[in-house]
Amino acid sequence: MVDRPSGTASFLFTDVEGSTRLWQTHPEAMTEALARHDAILRAAINDVGGYVFSTAGDAFAAAFARAGAAVQAATAAQRTLQAEQWPGGISLRVRMGIHTGEAVERDGDYFGPTLNRGARVMSAAHGGQVLVTGTTARVLDGSGIALVDLGEHLLRDIDGAEQLFRSEPKVCRQRSRRCGRSVRQRVRSRRSVQASWGATTRSRGREGCSVRAVW
Repeated sequence: MVDRPSGTASFLFTDVEGSTRLWQTHPEAMTEALARHDAILRAAINDVGGYVFSTAGDAFAAAFARAGAAVQAATAAQRTLQAEQWPGGISLRVRMGIHTGEAVERDGDYFGPTLNRGARVMSAAHGGQVLVTGTTARVLDGSGIALVDLGEHLLRDIDGAEQLFRSEPKVCRQRSRRCGRSVRQRVRSRRSVQASWGATTRSRGREGCSVRAVW
């Protein structure tokens, strides 16, 4: 049985991009695909000692005692998900976000600002991406895990800007340019972002990649 991390932990949040549309257009295929998706995520999380504390629909939330384990689980899951032959001609693209910090703990669950921030980071990702916060990146410094600095971004209902980094699983570079697109909402764009509340915003960053800001 996996021990539940306590104190400072790293939290992984995932969900399937565009799943509502997929359920509407391919309900039978999605039933089979989601079962496989769940098995892939659970295996990747369990393999590194992660603790799944919440699932809802196609979303997972897991806690890890080590930031490196959280990134390892996420990138391993992405490799398997992107290599999977999905039924009915569909493709499941999963977005993932990781943040590290202390959380309020109660009855085997976690609550508080650390969880809120992690969930917002996940929402900012494209399907196929693993994004981590600056806090997590600092913990990972010296670990050998490859991260791409995407700059500072505004996240919904989160005060201030958050430094985001993209993990670089090899499968992204080999299989799909789109899964390597960066999230990028610069602080200098604060006014235009606020004016476009309720929209999905895209812009260009120094890596020449697109932005996703979901409000």
